[in-house]
Amino acid sequence: MSRTAVAVFSLVFSLLIESASLAQEVPSTPDTGLDHAGADQQLQRPPRPSIGVALEGGGALGFAHIGVLRWFEEHHIPIDYIAGTSMGGLIGGLYATGKTPKQMEDFVRDQDWDTIIGGRTPYEDLSYRRKEDMRAFQNSISVGLKHGLSVASGLNAGHEVSMVIDRETLPYSNLDSFDELPIPFRCVATDLVSAKQVVFSNGSLQTALRATMSIPGLFAPVHDGDHVYVDGGLTGNLPTDVVRKMGADIVIAVHLDVAPANSKQIQSVFGVLGRSIDVVIRDNEIRGMAGADLIVNVDLRAYNSLDYSKGAAIVRFGADAAQAKERVLTPYAIDEKSWKEYLDARKSRERQAVPVPQFVTVAGTTPEGVANLEKFLKPLSGKPIDNATMDHYLTRLTGIGKFDAADYALATRNGQDGLAITIPEKTNAPPILQIGFSVDGSENDDVAFTFLTRLTLMDVAGYRSEWRSDVQFGNTYGIASELYHPLTGASRWFVAPRADASSTSFKVFEKNNPVADYRLYRAHIGADLGYGFNRFTEFRAGYEVGYLDAHLCPSLHLPHA
Repeated sequence: MSRTAVAVFSLVFSLLIESASLAQEVPSTPDTGLDHAGADQQLQRPPRPSIGVALEGGGALGFAHIGVLRWFEEHHIPIDYIAGTSMGGLIGGLYATGKTPKQMEDFVRDQDWDTIIGGRTPYEDLSYRRKEDMRAFQNSISVGLKHGLSVASGLNAGHEVSMVIDRETLPYSNLDSFDELPIPFRCVATDLVSAKQVVFSNGSLQTALRATMSIPGLFAPVHDGDHVYVDGGLTGNLPTDVVRKMGADIVIAVHLDVAPANSKQIQSVFGVLGRSIDVVIRDNEIRGMAGADLIVNVDLRAYNSLDYSKGAAIVRFGADAAQAKERVLTPYAIDEKSWKEYLDARKSRERQAVPVPQFVTVAGTTPEGVANLEKFLKPLSGKPIDNATMDHYLTRLTGIGKFDAADYALATRNGQDGLAITIPEKTNAPPILQIGFSVDGSENDDVAFTFLTRLTLMDVAGYRSEWRSDVQFGNTYGIASELYHPLTGASRWFVAPRADASSTSFKVFEKNNPVADYRLYRAHIGADLGYGFNRFTEFRAGYEVGYLDAHLCPSLHLPHA
């Protein structure tokens, strides 16, 4: 869990004070570690103590788990159960699906972590109208008006994280139980509604991993029915009790040792809140360590939870920490023959093949939106899934401004394989209110300031229509409004009636001295017929009538010598 990012959100802190330490299953059924495998798994238990591993959350520091897992494999120490929280949940989940430590090291190296953590839709993927918004409001603050004035539930909607998780776990979209994975797996999240720890043992693996990674404030929470899930580090950052409950005889905890607090860094309100949350997390980590038989302590005091660019070095620290525990870990190693049997059994449960989807279904938005989006995404059916194409299509949807994120999974319908794509609308918008300002400092002694707002309503006159209204006051007083209306839901052709009126101060200077002050009055009304070629280009032709007048303000009109 990223301890830096959560600091700005006091709501999370109040939750921690109220949270109970009891665990809640999803769904709420007893977790025996044998959920759907039954007595057959019990009979197949190895003739040795079963080993479970608990991986702690810690943002980028969690990459150290890869080094620990690599050392375990190199020394033939089998893992029969694995559970994790936050980044520990992601690493544990990937390992449970059959990814090797080498593949996970490549995964860490190949990701654009700045984009994943930043979360902003790339400019090129924004729709033409959202590009216009960015050009007009380069310093804007955006708030939603769907349920009153409110900001987004996270700095990052989590789209890029979802894409990574979906891509890496796609063959395991349809699991009855996480015990069906090559290694039985659990991950931990926190339900903000019940204020309790939640252990994911079945259902959507993608949803479980996205939930355990939902660092409060940084990533938007995962909404699932009446549940709102955030990072499990708030209630169980080192889930040794979960591993024990799965059936492990020996529980090994991987603890990430971070630098001690510095009093000089606990000065602002954010520093105090952040450190307060750290204290509560530290408390549940101590409980987690108390529940372990062995602890691999990784010294990461030279790094912090946002050092994603230093993944390779952090992985090495994990391997070094395991090596330091060689004397107590080696007794759990197995011989070459048993190790091969273990790997073969694990390999037999792997899923590699991804079928060619024959259809695409969409959920998360209105029926009209579903129908149009399924038409837009139809090119994804009938051909093998290409990750780059999938990312391109779904990221473009987030660029419309109506949707928070998108994710995908395999689905079946009438005996056919397909893709189920979920595109949830933003919880707080539309309507969207943008607030910005313009400063003209071209004259040192006369700085002009204008306050800007833009209100955008979507689908007010049919699917994809937008009614956009601007208000300015300050150096310029004005109002403008335009209704953008595609001829059909999927048409590139559109009509755009519009109107505007403004009054602007325009001063004439001589050697930094104002010698004249004009007031420019404008008013226009018109309509355009246009065609949108792509996300960068549109063509318009229309008719406009207007009024323009300029008045010289006598107060500054000075005779020119």
